[in-house]
Amino acid sequence: MFPYSRGRRPTTGCGRAEAAGRAGIAPSTLRGWEARRLVGPSGAGGYTPYDIVRLEALSRLVRAGLPAAAAARRLDELAAGGGRTAG
Repeated sequence: MFPYSRGRRPTTGCGRAEAAGRAGIAPSTLRGWEARRLVGPSGAGGYTPYDIVRLEALSRLVRAGLPAAAAARRLDELAAGGGRTAG
């Protein structure tokens, strides 16, 4: 017998509440960031491990005093550059 029902596959992502918990932020914070289109799940099944790392980084930058929108833009810049910075 297969571990999954016919037609069902395991999802690689997680939902909003679990993603928020893994990233150490409140689900309401995550909902706010989603509403402002700063973050969102990249996987069809929800938030992927990459998304969780991004949420953690965004949270750290916001706690350090950077506005959430500026922090999200900076993370996008780093991702576009392969995570490397000049210098």
